[in-house]
Amino acid sequence: MGSKVFNIVQWGKETTAGTAVPADTILLGEAKPPMDRIITFPEDNTGTRLKNYRTAVYQKLVDGMSISVPHGYFQALPMIFSIGLKGGVTAVEQTTDQDDYLWTFTPSLTGANSPDTITLEVGDDTQAYEIEHVMARSITISGQTGQDAPVTIEA
Repeated sequence: MGSKVFNIVQWGKETTAGTAVPADTILLGEAKPPMDRIITFPEDNTGTRLKNYRTAVYQKLVDGMSISVPHGYFQALPMIFSIGLKGGVTAVEQTTDQDDYLWTFTPSLTGANSPDTITLEVGDDTQAYEIEHVMARSITISGQTGQDAPVTIEA
């Protein structure tokens, strides 16, 4: 992956973990991929005092991609909480015909929390990549105090 930041991010909730689904919901944020190559400098026993400058790439792995929503909006929170805290949460309407839904993501200390998994499609104007079985290791919500101050959400 050549880009440092992908500004086109879409996701779809997987019904079976690890089975890709169409990513049909746009996330107004960006994805920051980590380095996907581990470069090693193997030691060659050539019998000389010269330093070795040969490199080898033995592994390609994408682990630790960061999803960032710089201007956090509350519609992004249910997906982020479901892949990090507790899955299988369904919203419950509080007042009939008022569209005021309550989401409860309280993790259980005794039972299984079973986080949801999503298929993530990230890319830019040139190419897109699909990553299935995405879960969040950590969730960070940060911001400034004051009215209309932006809040950043990272998973």
